[in-house]
Amino acid sequence: MKNDLFTIADLIQYVHQGKDFYFYCPVFLDSFYSSNDEIKYELIKDEPKQYDNVDHFYYCDVAGIVHKLANDYNVLVPDWVHKPEYVLKEAYYQRNTKNKILQEYYKKNSPHEFKIRNIFVDTNSLDRV
Repeated sequence: MKNDLFTIADLIQYVHQGKDFYFYCPVFLDSFYSSNDEIKYELIKDEPKQYDNVDHFYYCDVAGIVHKLANDYNVLVPDWVHKPEYVLKEAYYQRNTKNKILQEYYKKNSPHEFKIRNIFVDTNSLDRV
């Protein structure tokens, strides 16, 4: 963690250390949303290190998160998010739902930055309350 800011690379490092992705992802989002544009880019520019004990899904998910946030906030999209290894082979639906109606909803409404990675989530999946 640099200067008390929590980067996307920090998030994956925390998962590598056994910490919960879903607990620390909001920490990253809070850092991102509370930063100016220059700092926003600093939080997303570095590709996370590859760790054997971190599920491939998390790498694909953070690529989608970074891509979506960069587009939404007019921040330069880092090149690393476009790597083909950040696309899931099988579709993942938010909450790992098997409900076909909900799957269709996610397919229709998921942001493009996630769809291209075969991840289907709700439109507000990156919102903070």
